[in-house]
Amino acid sequence: MFLYYLLFTLMLEISDCEISTYQMELLGRKEGIIGNENFSYYYIHHLGNIVLSLESIVGDADMYVSETNMIPTYDPDSYDLHSATCGQDIIEIPSSFKSPISVGIYGHSAYEDSSYTLEVFKAPAVENEQSSSFLIIEEGNAEGTPEIKVVPKDDKGKLSIRTKTKKKLHNVSAKVGGIFSLFEIIEMIFL
Repeated sequence: MFLYYLLFTLMLEISDCEISTYQMELLGRKEGIIGNENFSYYYIHHLGNIVLSLESIVGDADMYVSETNMIPTYDPDSYDLHSATCGQDIIEIPSSFKSPISVGIYGHSAYEDSSYTLEVFKAPAVENEQSSSFLIIEEGNAEGTPEIKVVPKDDKGKLSIRTKTKKKLHNVSAKVGGIFSLFEIIEMIFL
């Protein structure tokens, strides 16, 4: 009985902490498809607080963020922030993070391919904090080399996109990634 009470309380706390992007300014959007056990990388240049929203359209894509590592993976030592849910993943990036930040999108092994939409929002500014609508998103390969660039909004409020061929990282040890996520959920329940 105590366990049910603990789980109910935990769910209430989590639901109170959700971040809503409803009234935030959309700075950029990138759609993609990722194969199972593969990563796609994005490098986001920003100024101020931003919120990353990853929505899995088909399958399950997870998000790993680092301010120092160009190639974040599901290995806990390789990322600073992450979200690995079966649905919409949202991460708030504080202005203290150095630009550019690296975002790794991982295709879960349970699905052949996962299609997703990555959106970048301008978070409400904290008093005396510098922020801007300026944003550049670069897509990279396993070596951290940018390949697709989304540049700031033009006069009509649209983003211009320059594309080159896309490469993906296939990580053989990625099969254990689901186990790490399961351990994190169990840890959250019992702590």
